[in-house]
Amino acid sequence: MTTTAKRIVQIVVGFAVGIIALNLLASALDESVGGSEPGGAPGSSYATSSEGFAAYADLLARYGHRVSRQRGNLADAQLDPGTTLVIGGREGVFLDDDELDVLRSFVASGGRLVVASSGTPPLNQLVTQDFTRVEGTDVYRDIAPDLGDVSEVVTAGGTGFDIGGSGAVVTPLVSERDVVFAATFATGDGAVIGLADPSPLENELLGVSDNAAFGIELAGPEGRPVVFAEGVHGHDSSEGLQALPTNWKIAILGIGAAGALFAWSRARRVGPPDQPNRALPPARAEYVNAMAGSLEQTRDPAAALADLAKWTRDHAERNAIEIPESERKLLEIPPKNAQEIIDLGRLAARVARGDIEERTRP
Repeated sequence: MTTTAKRIVQIVVGFAVGIIALNLLASALDESVGGSEPGGAPGSSYATSSEGFAAYADLLARYGHRVSRQRGNLADAQLDPGTTLVIGGREGVFLDDDELDVLRSFVASGGRLVVASSGTPPLNQLVTQDFTRVEGTDVYRDIAPDLGDVSEVVTAGGTGFDIGGSGAVVTPLVSERDVVFAATFATGDGAVIGLADPSPLENELLGVSDNAAFGIELAGPEGRPVVFAEGVHGHDSSEGLQALPTNWKIAILGIGAAGALFAWSRARRVGPPDQPNRALPPARAEYVNAMAGSLEQTRDPAAALADLAKWTRDHAERNAIEIPESERKLLEIPPKNAQEIIDLGRLAARVARGDIEERTRP
């Protein structure tokens, strides 16, 4: 393969590798942020789907609440009682005993826990008061004074609470006739605020009616930090490379493989490396000088030089090479010193290769 062909192959391979790497990286970035379509687990503050809490987290941050996320198992969390912890989601949010112990300790120490789930757990796991779930309605207008200027809460019409006979420790916050949508369950120095379903805080309904104001009031006083429990949605606490999304890891491996392929395409094949230039014989001037030095050291230089002079004359005659008059004496008179020996050697070399400026042709 010629040098030009190799260069063309290298350019084509490099271009292909670059395109593959860019596509892998773009795909990984797209997937890691949810892609071009809304997605994410219901109730997660990372989720941009209709059932996610991403808009709610942004709303709280805009109104002065420092928003953070708790990742990994709740049993390993260090929860500050001065914060509000939000657990959102639909069916499937279930807490183990160790997580429940941490949450009960958090609430007993003065923490504020908002549980917005349409499933039986985790609210039933956290409070001891008796309540049952009943069919809910779309609009709730009986709002407790604790919620400020909120006058109406719109839901997806799922379920509500029947808290009849639960006692004074349960305070309805949002209700309609005998159906309670949100209530405060006092526990220790803190409180558990339970919502019958998360719909008013979800991306789809947060901007409807007074739902946004309702969400802000649930967070507590202005400036109170809010923590979203993300471990219950599968977000672990890994750091460093372990925290990279799977698609990112695949993209990095793909880019590495593409780089290795490109390096392989540029590397030399099996065998010794090619020399940049072909090996050339010694320079003629150096060769002649070396020959002259050898002749000078011989025991009988006159005999050796006589043979060289005879060969030079015969070669010039056979090839019709005319030797200038100024140099003919080198072929007729034996050299007397090193310089004349060198001059004779150079003349012989020039005649051998026909490098005589004045020459005749038959």
